[in-house]
Amino acid sequence: MAEYLAIALALAVATPAWGQDDFDNFDDLDALDELDALDGSRGLEATGFLSETTHVYVTDRDDGTADEQQLLEVQLEVDAHTDVFDVFVHPRFLVDVLDTELLRYEPLEAYFDVGGRRWDLRVGQFVDSWGIADTFNPLDVLNRRDLGGNPIRPQPLGELGTRFRIHGTGGSVLGEPTLSAYAMPVWRATMFPTENSRYALPLDEEALVRPDFANGFFGAVRADATLSTSVGSADVQIVGARGPERMPNFGFGPQGLVPQYYGSWVAGGGFRAVPANSHLTLKAEAVYKRPYELDTPVDVLPEDYVQFAVGIDRAFSGLASPQDQLTLTVEYLGEAGGDEIENPLRPLGSDVAFRVAWDAGNFSRTSVEARGIVDVASADVIAEGVFKTQLRFVHDDLGLLASAQVFGARTADVPPREQRPNNSRVSAGLRFDF
Repeated sequence: MAEYLAIALALAVATPAWGQDDFDNFDDLDALDELDALDGSRGLEATGFLSETTHVYVTDRDDGTADEQQLLEVQLEVDAHTDVFDVFVHPRFLVDVLDTELLRYEPLEAYFDVGGRRWDLRVGQFVDSWGIADTFNPLDVLNRRDLGGNPIRPQPLGELGTRFRIHGTGGSVLGEPTLSAYAMPVWRATMFPTENSRYALPLDEEALVRPDFANGFFGAVRADATLSTSVGSADVQIVGARGPERMPNFGFGPQGLVPQYYGSWVAGGGFRAVPANSHLTLKAEAVYKRPYELDTPVDVLPEDYVQFAVGIDRAFSGLASPQDQLTLTVEYLGEAGGDEIENPLRPLGSDVAFRVAWDAGNFSRTSVEARGIVDVASADVIAEGVFKTQLRFVHDDLGLLASAQVFGARTADVPPREQRPNNSRVSAGLRFDF
C-alpha cells in the first residue's frame, strides 16, 4: 500500500513549487494583485488566458486508465479598485475533454481588501503562499492542492476566511516587518484524481467523515521581514498554525480507501538570502508538526515529525547573448521523526532535487528547463524537461509549451503486476493571454 500511494501522489504531495500550471513562466498573474495594491490605482483591470494542453502517456497503455488527456482551461483575473476597498476575483474553468468527470468551475480566489497605511484586512477566498524553496515547501500549510487537475503540478486552491496584517516601519537592518493573522473557519476536502485518471486511487469517499465546525477551523500567525547586513540580505519568516491537515491519511472502508483527516500544531520558519557581492541564493525552510485527532476517526495518527528543505541557486548571465540567464538549483529535501511505514504520503525523507533553467531574455520569452528529484535511498528518479516560447509570428500573446516527464525505477519489492502504471508522458500545448 505504501508503494501505491507514494508513486501515485509523491510529487503532488511534496512538490507544489514545481508550478501550478504548465504555462506559469509566461505570466505570474498572482504578482499583478500585489502590484495593483501598491500603485494605488483606481478602476477596473482584467487579465486572463485560454489554454489547451494534451498529455500522451507513452508506457503501460491500454490498462483501463486514460492514455491521453486534453485539458481546456480558462482563467480570468478581475481587479476592481475604489477609494475605500479593492475587490479581486479569479475564476477558473478547467475540463478534460476525454474525461468529463474532471470539471472545475469554482473560483480560485474571490475576496475584498480594505486597509490603512499600517494595516490591511482581506476577507473571502484566497491563496497565500508561504514557501521559500523551489521544489518542496513544508511551510505551505494554508492552502489545499487540486490533485485531480494535474497531480504532478497541483493547482493551489483558495481557502475561505480572513487575513489581517499589521505593517511596521522597520529600520536599516530589519525592514518591512509584517505580522499576519489568519482565520479560516470553513473546512474543505482535498480534490483527488478521477476514476479514469492514471493517478486514480480506489477511494470510498462516501465513507468520509467530515470534521465538525469547531474542528474544521484553521488558524495561523506569520511574521516576515527583510534583513540587510554587511554580509548580505535576506527575506525571513516565522509561522505558527493549528488546524486540519490539507492532505489526509487513508483508512480502509467497504468500497476502498477512506480519506481520514487529522489536525496538526505547526511551528516553522525559513529564509532566502543573497550573500554580498555574490550570484548565489541560499534557501532554507523547516516545520515541526505535532498531529492531533479531530472528531473524525483516524486508524493511525502520525507521530511528531520535522520536514525541511535547504538549497542553493547560482545564476549566470550573458552566456549566449547579453540578455540571457542560466540558473542552477540544488536542494535537499528531508524529514526527521515520525514513522515512515505509517505515513506513505510523506515520500520525501531524503531526496535531492535539481533544476537547470535557461531564459533567453528575448521578446519571445523563450526558456528551456530540466528538473528532477532523486531518492537517495532507493535511487528512484522523476525528471522533466520543458520548452516554452511565444509564437509572435502568429500573435504576440500566443504561447507554445512542449515537455516530457520520465519516471525512473519503481519499488523493487512490489511485483510488476501490482505496481501502478509508469506515468512517463510527453505534452504539448498552446496558451493565449488576453
